[in-house]
Amino acid sequence: MLLFFAFPVPADQIWKGVISVSNAGKKRGRGKGSGRITPKDLNKGQMIGYGKANIVWPGLSAPVIRGRELVQQQKLPEDKEREAKLRRIRDEMVNFKRLKLSPLERGWSGSKMPGRSIGPPDAVGEDEFIGFDTKCLELKAVVNMKGNHGRKRRVSAMVVTGNGNGLAGFGFGKAIEGRAALRQAKNRAGQKLMHFELCNGHTVFHDFHCQFGATKLFVERKPEGYGLKCHRAIRTVCEVLGIKDLRAKCEGSTNVQHVVKAFFIGLLKQKDHQRIAEEKGLHVVEFRPENMNFPKVVASPTVCRTEQELENNEILDFTQYCMDGKIQLQKKKFPPFYTKFRSWEIYLKKQDHGPAATAPSSVSFCVIMPWYAPWSDVIKKKICRFLLQRYLGRFLEEKLTLDQLNVDFYNGTGTVHNVTLYCQTRASRVKIAGRVM
Repeated sequence: MLLFFAFPVPADQIWKGVISVSNAGKKRGRGKGSGRITPKDLNKGQMIGYGKANIVWPGLSAPVIRGRELVQQQKLPEDKEREAKLRRIRDEMVNFKRLKLSPLERGWSGSKMPGRSIGPPDAVGEDEFIGFDTKCLELKAVVNMKGNHGRKRRVSAMVVTGNGNGLAGFGFGKAIEGRAALRQAKNRAGQKLMHFELCNGHTVFHDFHCQFGATKLFVERKPEGYGLKCHRAIRTVCEVLGIKDLRAKCEGSTNVQHVVKAFFIGLLKQKDHQRIAEEKGLHVVEFRPENMNFPKVVASPTVCRTEQELENNEILDFTQYCMDGKIQLQKKKFPPFYTKFRSWEIYLKKQDHGPAATAPSSVSFCVIMPWYAPWSDVIKKKICRFLLQRYLGRFLEEKLTLDQLNVDFYNGTGTVHNVTLYCQTRASRVKIAGRVM
């Protein structure tokens, strides 16, 4: 394909048309990897008067007069190394190379800024933040409508800074550029530091519940070596704060700002062991399974109460007292939907675990008959035969006898467990609920 330019186009404009992205394309998300291709100076390594044809041009590539003779225009043999030299020079030009970061220095996702370290806050006068580290929690674009300028776009940043020894703070910043917003947020975080005491230097003192807006956090104290099992924003806060072992469950909204604020509120409200001992007037005793639950006194009050001074309904459990008498609701885990399918039953049968491991010793059933239908030996015998032949044969590989079948018959209403079916008999329609023991 031949292209004709009526006017000469500089190389900068040609390169711009190749590697740039339009404004409409940027809004649609294109051009994120445009920085990988950098313009190259194709004139580098070439000289005026020397080309592929290797022709001698008097006055350009050679002198006009050499001695007393006039230099004539002539063609020399082709230089085979010229193309190889140009190709080598162009390959040595600096291309864009993504900076390789260690896994510990990377952010939460790819090359995004949240989760990455941006250094300590700037010094205030002669006071420097020695040993501090700041990490970005949120970096997003916000737009505010102005009456004279229309949409005004700015960048909002949220960071947290700490020294890894119980001193931390978070701050916000807004600016037109992302770097300016991060720097502003970093310096503000350094001016709003809060100190938190750590239990044995690695975790919190007790379990606590905290809430901010629609975000609820349930934080649990864990032993040394457990690690951080929590929201990534909470994990970043714990890293700069010095907490190494903790478990946190987030319910409701997972807004980063609300999660961080709720976690800081919970840290501010926690009490150390000595404070709890003074409030209760009792010893705080610790029991650890690895120590065979041997009691260890971790805090003692100034004046300890006697057993006669305790009230009947007084809370003595450490966790329940720290949770203000509240108990976390443990939601029931429902079985997966595919356990109701026939294919799941076939799959379980194909799993060869041995007949001795799968065969139950006995099976118990609860049969509920309407109050107006009297029980008779004939109906009971039919129900038991139905359970053995049609119902239990689908789940059990080995056949059971009537001696291994325990059936309880009741009149009225009752509770249905696990499996529910209807058995049609001549007398009436019977509702059967069974559980494999």
